[in-house]
Amino acid sequence: LFSFSKGFLGAFLIGFVVYYGCALIPKKRLKYSLEWLFIGSGIIFSVAEIFTLFMFKMPFSKGLTDTLLATNSSETMAFIKSYKNYLFYYAFILIALLIAIKIIRFRALVPGVIAGVLGLSILTIGSVHNIKHLTKNDAILKRSLFSLSLARGFYSAYLSLTDRQQAIKFYSFFSNLYLPSDYLSSTGDVKNVVLVIGESASRNFMQLYGYSVPNNPLLSQLANERERERERERVATCSCFLTR
Repeated sequence: LFSFSKGFLGAFLIGFVVYYGCALIPKKRLKYSLEWLFIGSGIIFSVAEIFTLFMFKMPFSKGLTDTLLATNSSETMAFIKSYKNYLFYYAFILIALLIAIKIIRFRALVPGVIAGVLGLSILTIGSVHNIKHLTKNDAILKRSLFSLSLARGFYSAYLSLTDRQQAIKFYSFFSNLYLPSDYLSSTGDVKNVVLVIGESASRNFMQLYGYSVPNNPLLSQLANERERERERERVATCSCFLTR
């Protein structure tokens, strides 16, 4: 719980600084565009991550992105459309909260100069305190940054698209968006492997299907990440009981 609180607080402070950075831009049109771009992209990635956590039990990751890009786009879109009501409810709640925050306008409560000094102080103190730990996996600043769904989503997409084959899949995902679900194309994947993300008979969960062959990077990587995530949940649960 303490680790989660630190990450949530760090994500809030980073979002606070970014929002005030946009507020200091002199051009109003550019300022409002960047503010709403930040809010809108935050809504999209937050809703998407709630969906992946609910369906895959995983946050955004490279393995999850690779598998989604390797799946037939028609199958993926058909599954998303079948759950569009749930996504609409999540989006409505998040939009209502963010509009409420926008109406309150923190910069009206805190003058711009004070907000700038506060943001600079947070970054300075955090950087000096953690400068020798920034290369470690448990760095507070790094952990706080990746507490943002927006940051995790962009980072996992960046890792996937820097690979040439994944970039080809990304292009084919949109270019073949309206092709029939039985359409198959070859993009240099592992031979004799077919990956399909589909619904179970009960339509309550998603499952990965594929031939059990060795050296399958997509299935093995995703399975390893899922096991690591489950292990983190078990450790966090044990830690909570021990602290009590």
